[in-house]
Amino acid sequence: YGVRIEWNTAAIQKHCVQNRQQVFVCRADDTIDGEKLSIKAEYAVVMHDYEKGKGRRNSLPVSVQLAIGMKVMVIQNVETNLDITNGARGEAVNIILDTDEVIVNSGMVTELQHPLVYILVKLSQTWASKLQGLEESVIHVQPLV
Repeated sequence: YGVRIEWNTAAIQKHCVQNRQQVFVCRADDTIDGEKLSIKAEYAVVMHDYEKGKGRRNSLPVSVQLAIGMKVMVIQNVETNLDITNGARGEAVNIILDTDEVIVNSGMVTELQHPLVYILVKLSQTWASKLQGLEESVIHVQPLV
């Protein structure tokens, strides 16, 4: 798990330097009705994961780094009939930010204050129909909030 996180971080930084792309850092906090979990609730979530045998390996990272042009991989079956399955690969072609997000040009990395609206991903292979207004094989991916 730790090696994968380090590998992905190095790969996105290299991609952004080579392609002059902005890195967007999205917090991945657990919430209930838009409110951050209390310490007691966070503890309950962690204990539930350990009791189910998931441990730390299956938990989400604290933040996710995204950039246009970065390579992505589906790590869970989403829609098997459309070939959007574990191992499917693609490329982020656009990142749609919240209208309240203020981007301050402070270098290559921007820490977002609001959740993303969605990301457009062009899959290498999919059975998904062409969506109106998008290129062939491009799907939108929305964060769970």
